[in-house]
Amino acid sequence: MKLTDMKVELVKIPLKKPFRIAFAVQDHSVNVLVKLITDEGVWGIGEAAPFEPVTGESASTVVEVIKLFQQGLMGRDPMDIEGIHQMMDKLISGNTAAKAAVDIALYDIRGKVMGQPLYKVLGGGQNQIATDMTIGID
Repeated sequence: MKLTDMKVELVKIPLKKPFRIAFAVQDHSVNVLVKLITDEGVWGIGEAAPFEPVTGESASTVVEVIKLFQQGLMGRDPMDIEGIHQMMDKLISGNTAAKAAVDIALYDIRGKVMGQPLYKVLGGGQNQIATDMTIGID
């Protein structure tokens, strides 16, 4: 199985109420979706949710970095996630939101190929995970 195509899309997500932290207020989120497609018709979707005041990444920089990755992704085995991470890290440092979007899409493909939900692919025994979140001032 090889990666043969990639689609990138910006999505603007309005928030129910503004997200406020000490140095920023946000009333919407602009996220980046990446869809990786294989020669066998299996596809995976990943998402980047950059927050420029914290990470230095914006939706536009994420799109450009993902486009930078495209040439290195095409023809690669999507199951070689570690190798793809090495390729991305050699091309550019940081840019963790862009790299996360590609990573999530690859794991989405892996789960589909294995016929398993992602939590099982990652070795979990339950369908819920603990996660990290930033809580706004409000």
